Amino acid sequence: MTNVSPAKRLNGVSFSGIRDVFERVNRLEREGRDIVHMEIGRPDFDTPAPIKQAAKDALENGFVHYTSSAGILELREELARKLEEDNGIQVSPDEIVVTAGASEGIFSSFLTFLDPGDEVIIPEPMYVYYRDWADFAGANTVPLPVYGEANYQPNPEDIEELINERTKMLVLNYPHNPTGVTLDPGILGSIADLAIDEDLMVLSDEIYEQITYGEVDQISPASLPGMEDRTLTVNGFSKAYSMTGWRLGYVAGTRALIEPLLKTRQHTSNCPCSFGQKGALAGLRKCDEQVASMVEQFGRRKDLVVDALESMAGVEFVEPRGAFYAFPMVRGTEMDSHELVNYLLEEANVALVPGAEFGESGQGHVRIAYSTGYQQLEQGLSQMERALAKL
Repeated sequence: MTNVSPAKRLNGVSFSGIRDVFERVNRLEREGRDIVHMEIGRPDFDTPAPIKQAAKDALENGFVHYTSSAGILELREELARKLEEDNGIQVSPDEIVVTAGASEGIFSSFLTFLDPGDEVIIPEPMYVYYRDWADFAGANTVPLPVYGEANYQPNPEDIEELINERTKMLVLNYPHNPTGVTLDPGILGSIADLAIDEDLMVLSDEIYEQITYGEVDQISPASLPGMEDRTLTVNGFSKAYSMTGWRLGYVAGTRALIEPLLKTRQHTSNCPCSFGQKGALAGLRKCDEQVASMVEQFGRRKDLVVDALESMAGVEFVEPRGAFYAFPMVRGTEMDSHELVNYLLEEANVALVPGAEFGESGQGHVRIAYSTGYQQLEQGLSQMERALAKL
């Protein structure tokens, strides 16, 4: 018998419930089932051609070795320009770290700034990995339940009630996964005032920033007065540029925030993929039209989902304003969200994610990812409606 038990820090860490659904669906498809995928938040579009060509050119030119741990300078320069022009955030290239996806950026930020026993407040329902990443750092996640009746907006007064001497950080994720809502500017202003008064760090996960519908006033917390010294802005290329497999993201903040983060980054993956960074640079410089086209198609799919959900009995939802998710509540059944997802998979051949995977306040909901093709989505929603009608 060998002493090969895993570290105790893994005791509270679970596998992703989204991936559980994904793997189960894969098994069913190998058995011959025709499943409509509405579970994975992965754009179905190909990566735009200029991005792929730039990466190919980099490979052909031998750009295949280590880069700076922070990422290549010209990419960070372009990101600094983008952050100033699009987000109103003024940082130098040395105040940006390119990471292996936004996920590594957030994970490294937690490891860098959260000590064991620190508390991090996160609106719930929340992205499934936040809580586990805080666990790795030994910190405690304090959920802030938000509900559809309030358009899933966090109440600053509720945040204030959760703050104590152990509170270190507040995480904001807008446009939001899993609900698809955006944050009201007035509420964000109140939250910023609270963060300044209580001396809180803010981590702003803006991975869906470019995917919004209609007139949306998308504001980055770091652009507000007094917030630049306490805010880490995390973004990436996976969603808007359909580069999920490329694993490229970035974190921006003041030098006092980025220098310790860079130390953590050097002890994880050392540096980002060299030739992939050249592709990301081409995306920033050459792919505005392709991004706009993809967002337009996501908007068509969003309208399809909204129309379909409005026709389903017992379904309540808030119309998404960003990202590519809807988060309907299904009433009138005796099933919890896991049972409901299992029922829809077996009865309707539709793959969804249980709302409870995003926290207890998500119980009774399902997450629909409309990041699949329009016709497949139309088919899946029709099958979902017929299956729910049987209940």
